[in-house]
Amino acid sequence: MHINQPGRHRIDPRPPNLITVKTYFSIATLFALLLPLTSPLAAQTIRETTVEYDKERIDALMVSVTPARKDLQKAFEDWMDDTYDVNMKGGGWFSDKNIRRAEDATLPAVAGEPITLYTKTVSDDNKTEMYVFAARSENDFIPRSNTSAFAGMERLFDAFLSSYLPEYYEERIAEATEMLEDLRKDLDDVREDIRDNEEKIRDLRQENLDLEEEAGKLENEIRSAETELQQRRDARIRVNQTLRGGER
Repeated sequence: MHINQPGRHRIDPRPPNLITVKTYFSIATLFALLLPLTSPLAAQTIRETTVEYDKERIDALMVSVTPARKDLQKAFEDWMDDTYDVNMKGGGWFSDKNIRRAEDATLPAVAGEPITLYTKTVSDDNKTEMYVFAARSENDFIPRSNTSAFAGMERLFDAFLSSYLPEYYEERIAEATEMLEDLRKDLDDVREDIRDNEEKIRDLRQENLDLEEEAGKLENEIRSAETELQQRRDARIRVNQTLRGGER
């Protein structure tokens, strides 16, 4: 990664396709996981800028990245500790939570003497802007005109991003892949339930047909029984009439 200079044209490298999702339905959670992966790494080019600190504008390096502010801040602190044995600290309970600094940091690539290294992380439009700047002493901030120091900070910044971002995207890919696999399993389960229900429906339909056939037989038997009953009633009437006629 290089600092963009006015008047210079450069083509930002684009990463390979990180993941391709082919499925028959759209799931919001999966989309939310995959959307950041479509952001090209080229959008994370380090550039020179200024940052507000202690009510002043300070020359700094900045990058805009996808990881959340706290995650990025913590990752840089861990990387500085592991790589340079430098401890990035906050300013206390009432200080700006976005600011971290390491006093008396020995970073030969930036300066020959110990410096204070600062970072500022700011959430902006679903991205995180991270600023890096440095001072030789209190309020003696290194200006961008000090090209060697800024080049050293850029190399440090670039080394961190090159170490952290691939791992970050790999984790996002793993999460999205696991989510996709879970969704496919859920879809298989739903389709299996549909097949089971369809089989039950077929069984119920056959059962209804059998019951309708049985009902038809019962209706015929009822009609026969009603006819038989009526015949017996008619016979009784005839017998009674005959018996009364005999009595006369």
